[in-house]
Amino acid sequence: MTTTQFIRNRASRRLPLLICQAFFFFLLIPVDAEEAELPSYLFQVFLIDDVDYSKSMQSTPATELQFESGGEVFTLQAQAHGLSPLFTYRGSPRLQFFRQTIGQQNEVFRQLLVEVDLGKPGRRIIFIRKRSNGKLYSSVIKMDPEYFRKNHLRIQNLSSHVIRAGVSDQVETLPSLGGHNFKVDIEEGLPVVDLRMAAYDGQEAYVVEKKKYVFRRGNRKMILLYNDLNKDGRVQYNSILIRDAPEKVVNLSQEKVAPRDLSGYYTDQGMKPGETEEGP
Repeated sequence: MTTTQFIRNRASRRLPLLICQAFFFFLLIPVDAEEAELPSYLFQVFLIDDVDYSKSMQSTPATELQFESGGEVFTLQAQAHGLSPLFTYRGSPRLQFFRQTIGQQNEVFRQLLVEVDLGKPGRRIIFIRKRSNGKLYSSVIKMDPEYFRKNHLRIQNLSSHVIRAGVSDQVETLPSLGGHNFKVDIEEGLPVVDLRMAAYDGQEAYVVEKKKYVFRRGNRKMILLYNDLNKDGRVQYNSILIRDAPEKVVNLSQEKVAPRDLSGYYTDQGMKPGETEEGP
């Protein structure tokens, strides 16, 4: 055997081994790279519940939502007209909320409840509306500092009515599902601004709110307007303080909670507008 033949035979014997090694190398590496490239998010959920529970109860039950992040399933108890704790999520930009059950043979079943398009990585508030038929619908707004700065009040119209909103000398018209960030200049003295909101239901205009609104320097606050539970369909609102996110967020599943008692809010005119100072 010549030297050239020996080298060729040796190379041909090593080739399958090299191919096998390369196969396993490329099989393993992309998985790690894919995990590293998964986008990460912080989110909170605000639930609008259109179901009329007044005939059967005075309390509105929480809506249980589950999602998966990092191979673990977490449970969120969304309460009507309230902001959930802050959660972290790493995965597809299309976040899925589902209901998970375990069968008799320990098989896992998941029923998709609603899907949310989160877009690019960042912080979000997810609005989930529970229609009277029980179906869930979602919309999202960005809460990153570059989109929602301090010393700003965001008025978000989640109702079906057109809203005319004024903060001090600024006035904006907000269509259904529209919103606007109002810059708030707090001078020396009381930390309040003039807040005015009116709505048009297609037939007539009516005042939603007109008052001195508390706003402290450095705050980020949000007013959420949505349709009243009563048949007159007029608008109610909640005011929420948006706190800065902590350096580290740890997901904790929420246990089932008692139904939220809304009996004190009901009047002949519908639910009274309220102000809540909620945050992560």
